[in-house]
Amino acid sequence: RRVLFRSLPDSGMPNTVVPMLSVGEYDLRIRYNQHGFRDQRDVTEAGEDEIIFLGDSQIFGYGIQERKRLSELVGEQLGVGTYSLALPTDIRGYKQLLAFAVKNGARAKRLVVGLSMETDIRAYPHLSQSAGKQVQPADQDLKVRLLPLKIWLREHSALYFAVTSFVHESPLLREFAYKAGLIIDEPPDDPDSPVVKNQPWNPQDIEQTVMALQDLCVGYDCAVAIVPSRALWASKDPQTEAR
Repeated sequence: RRVLFRSLPDSGMPNTVVPMLSVGEYDLRIRYNQHGFRDQRDVTEAGEDEIIFLGDSQIFGYGIQERKRLSELVGEQLGVGTYSLALPTDIRGYKQLLAFAVKNGARAKRLVVGLSMETDIRAYPHLSQSAGKQVQPADQDLKVRLLPLKIWLREHSALYFAVTSFVHESPLLREFAYKAGLIIDEPPDDPDSPVVKNQPWNPQDIEQTVMALQDLCVGYDCAVAIVPSRALWASKDPQTEAR
């Protein structure tokens, strides 16, 4: 089950179709576009009045048909174009995905962020340490340039998986890798629940999560879609999760 969680949907090989199968639950074919995202539209062509959706497996539409995803349903209801950028990451990763889209031509000024109560509520010390400071363009540009390399390594290198797994086990190395833009995904890691992330009550994490959302949404008309934690019903401490 731990391995299964680490293989949540990520950017796929561009212009490919891959199976997604769970016996008795779903049998799908996932189509990745030229950028490796599960989207029939090209986010680099997003106009100002269109909407970019950012998030992880819920925004990806894990286990459901693409037409049933939140982005497609909202687009149909509002009559606007929508684009889905989804990775198993956190708010820092969402910001890098948005930077990738903007650098390549996206002009959308409307965002929907799928905020996972399992994985996105966390410490974002890089914001608290540099509150009020703008991300340097050169630093952000480096992260954007590294994204295609990360996608290629994920598809072709077993060593890449071994190294990143080791980095994820060390909080210090993990934080350094995030700041360098070398990794943008961090699967939950709870020894008591290898699939469901159990959150402690930590007001500082909540405050830093709000700061990270504010930082992500600067310059955009932004809405947040709350994704409840499965730990509400699959946890040793559901009262803390509810709080």
